[in-house]
Amino acid sequence: MNLQSLLSKNKVEKIEVLITAVQNKTNKAYSYLNFAKNAAVYSGENEPVYTSVYDAIRIGCESILLFHGYRVKASSEARHKAVIEAAKELAGSGLDSEFQRMQKMRQKRNKLEYGNLTSISEGELKQSIEDAEKLLGKCAALIKSKIPPLGI
Repeated sequence: MNLQSLLSKNKVEKIEVLITAVQNKTNKAYSYLNFAKNAAVYSGENEPVYTSVYDAIRIGCESILLFHGYRVKASSEARHKAVIEAAKELAGSGLDSEFQRMQKMRQKRNKLEYGNLTSISEGELKQSIEDAEKLLGKCAALIKSKIPPLGI
């Protein structure tokens, strides 16, 4: 589903946003990712780490929407799916494979939380961290494009 479709179905709304809100959201996403990376070193369990990486990705996608003046309505059904779909469109090219994996990750995280999936491989966890780092790098670049450099 594209952004225009999400808007027409009233799942996404246009809002006024300050760049500081985008920065705060991106910082929050980095906090989740850094927590996950540290936990991956000390934890023998991949599943809770994977869930934290997923949260970093979801929050990073919300940051991209905010940057462009959108948010997914809290009451929207399939909210996480809509956040990722809208962010993919707004982020532009360069992260297509990552966004495909993010949607698969969303489905796996859902099965971990509510279904019968019980394990995540080391490879899946490593790939999810790499994808999160690329996404958050995109968020940081968007923020940097709006903040003028200091003339010192």
